[in-house]
Amino acid sequence: MSTEINVDADNVTIRNTQVVGEGQWGIIQREGRSGLRVENSEINGDGRSKVQYGILNQGGRLTVRRVHVHTVPNGIVTDHGLIEDSVVNDLKEFPGDHVTAIQSNSGPAPGLSLVIRNNVLLNPLPQTSAVSIYQDFGRAHDVTVSGNLLGGGGYALYGGEGEFGPSTGIRVLRNAFTRRHFGKGGRHGPVTRFEKGGTGNVWQGNVWQETG
Repeated sequence: MSTEINVDADNVTIRNTQVVGEGQWGIIQREGRSGLRVENSEINGDGRSKVQYGILNQGGRLTVRRVHVHTVPNGIVTDHGLIEDSVVNDLKEFPGDHVTAIQSNSGPAPGLSLVIRNNVLLNPLPQTSAVSIYQDFGRAHDVTVSGNLLGGGGYALYGGEGEFGPSTGIRVLRNAFTRRHFGKGGRHGPVTRFEKGGTGNVWQGNVWQETG
């Protein structure tokens, strides 16, 4: 058990670990570092002290596999990497927070992509999302969201539209949206800001969990 893992080296693996965070994050990969793998682990806050991020990636390649993140405002924040077979749920709101299970703030770095597949991503709160593909710092591109269970937030999915230009290569495939927290999937609906006309953008095979 730990309060923070600060990764300032390449190709680090964290496995079979519980991190109860204190401060800004449970695990961080620093800028200029790459190759972090987090597997078979649990990252969470204690519900009293604010822990902003379960996993925050400021660097390059990131793999998150079979990890449970909970009791934080932002589960996993990364612009590129692979997140699979994991659970992010029971998110916690502190004053002023935007609450997301998985969040990308810009397009992936050159040569990289973001793949979010086969996860359970549930936000019980009426804001912000289960998955947010934003354009806070750059144009959204090359993100695949596939085979996940998604629900909650204001919208379950923010799909990449933004001020830096048309999103491209945003693929939303075979996900199940659930009404377990809100009747519309999210408080306002299942998805917003997905650009149907963007080059390589695909919306295919997505269903309501409860009805198929």
